[in-house]
Amino acid sequence: MQKYYLTLTALSLIIMSGCSYSTTTTHTIDNSLHKKQIYNEATKALNSGDYSTALKNYDTLKKKFPFTSYLRPSLLRIVYMSYRKHDLKNALVNINSYILKYPRSKNMDYVLYLRGLINLNMVRMAMNYHATDIVEDIKNRNVKSKHIKRYIFQEDASQRDIIHAHSALKDFITLVDTKHSSEYRKDSIMQIIYIHKILAKHELNVANYYMRHKKYTSASERSKNIIKDYPHTSDVPAALSITAKVYKITKHNKESDDILQILTLNYPSHHVIKEIIDTKLK
Repeated sequence: MQKYYLTLTALSLIIMSGCSYSTTTTHTIDNSLHKKQIYNEATKALNSGDYSTALKNYDTLKKKFPFTSYLRPSLLRIVYMSYRKHDLKNALVNINSYILKYPRSKNMDYVLYLRGLINLNMVRMAMNYHATDIVEDIKNRNVKSKHIKRYIFQEDASQRDIIHAHSALKDFITLVDTKHSSEYRKDSIMQIIYIHKILAKHELNVANYYMRHKKYTSASERSKNIIKDYPHTSDVPAALSITAKVYKITKHNKESDDILQILTLNYPSHHVIKEIIDTKLK
């Protein structure tokens, strides 16, 4: 009788174990199907241009199933859609997270290209907002039309943040230097040229700001940055002009004349030549 009781107990444990295994397996299968369904719905929404639904579903996958094979493509698609929806801060957070998680990703050329575009668009948005603010500020302060150009340069030089431009430039240069067969390489080169123009213009605006405030050493340093770092931009003649003016003002006439000669040879009809000649000694 005792033996029979033990057999029943053992059988009971086996049955209970089987039930537990069956429940766990069913739960795992349900989870797997659920993940796949969410992913498929997200992809379908993405392909149809319904970014809000796609973002919601990819974000669900990211939060509920962070250790599955769905995370990697979900993160990249969240980045892309955030970028398309102009939610650039969220796009930047997620793409940085992707690079930390997958530093050896086979799609790194695309990742660098996309992060470069995100940072570059943050610069563009800042410039657009800044331009709108300037227009309103000019109206409110009743700035006269003849002073508008100077006012814009002054505000621009002291307020614009170009950290994102430097970040974008770094990513595009890395892509160009390391991903020679990438389909994004050609456009990255064009973006580098464009960013150089932005950075050169920023340096020039700051240099002009310093010149107006008679901070000649700082103005000269900024103009020399343009000549050294962005030699192929259209702001080089103006940068040379500022350097020549500073030399002339500080009574370094030989250096000023040397730069004037360079300008005359390379940009014979440029208006900055007359400006240098007309600059008076202090």
